[in-house]
Amino acid sequence: MRLTRVGVLGCGAIARRAHLPALLANPGVELTGLCDVDPEALQTVVKRFRLPVEQYDNVHRFLESGRFDVVNICTPGATHFELAREALSRGYHVLVEKPPSLSAVDARTLADLADEKGLRLATVLSSRYREQYLAIRSAKEQGRLGRIVKVHAVHHANLVMSESPALWDEGKSKYLIYESAIHLLDLMVDLCGAHSKVLFVNPIRNAAINSTTDIQLCVLFDTDVVGLLDITSDSTRHSSYFTHLYVYGTAMDAFVRYFPPSFRLAAGLHHPLEILREEVRSFSSLALKIVSRRYLSWRNRPHQIVIDGFIEWVRRGGDFPLAVRSVLPTMNLLDDIARHIPGYSR
Repeated sequence: MRLTRVGVLGCGAIARRAHLPALLANPGVELTGLCDVDPEALQTVVKRFRLPVEQYDNVHRFLESGRFDVVNICTPGATHFELAREALSRGYHVLVEKPPSLSAVDARTLADLADEKGLRLATVLSSRYREQYLAIRSAKEQGRLGRIVKVHAVHHANLVMSESPALWDEGKSKYLIYESAIHLLDLMVDLCGAHSKVLFVNPIRNAAINSTTDIQLCVLFDTDVVGLLDITSDSTRHSSYFTHLYVYGTAMDAFVRYFPPSFRLAAGLHHPLEILREEVRSFSSLALKIVSRRYLSWRNRPHQIVIDGFIEWVRRGGDFPLAVRSVLPTMNLLDDIARHIPGYSR
């Protein structure tokens, strides 16, 4: 079997933690090039993974090399549209880390270009493949939830200034929506379909860093499901970090906690013993993964599934759920929310 040649563009944290381990674990992939304009980031990756591959510090020389079948883009989100467009124009299949672009119009432009060239183009909305979310999908498909009526997501993270400097200027990065909230909003679209309207958006700005760091919003979907999101990247406005996803149905409700990972279905009064059993299962499973040194591979499993699926799509064709054209409903929702955030129009 001929190996699929992949070049990785961008050697920052997401490439080191997720993309490169997944690519190297795929037996059908040959890594044939790395590119980063930061020589230190490039050398860090080469040394950590002991990669005897071609190295580039210039994006255009990287894309002109012709050494790849696939370009895997792991650069900051604000650069994704231009880089993906150039890679597609040169005849490469493209897998781009989320977001595929910072607008639905640009995402559609990329999808049209990929179709015109007969190329594969997908993005990495990996939260669809988290173990806990797959449990929600399974419960829905089995009819255990009944009809979903409301989805409530909460994500409280540390201050945005602790993230990459590429994200600090929200006028360029649109960080809170397109880099952080995108995952939970995409899960809502995956569960509930396209949205019909954004009912309200309450953005809160941190004047000290001139950035929107806290948003509460409500969305109505075409299926009459109400979606609620409370997202904060400002540790001055809360005292703990966590991510919860609650799905309320007419038959049962699903409760997910991202860390320590937990999934629970409930109907009627929450029985204390069942809650206790779930906590014991959650911590025992996490401890076993850590002790057996499987935690990092387990944590990266969603990226592994996306990357393996994309490589298979490139080889065999068919459909792929994270093709950029397929995630346009998510991009449309992000755009409608972004219109309510003054800092994004600077």
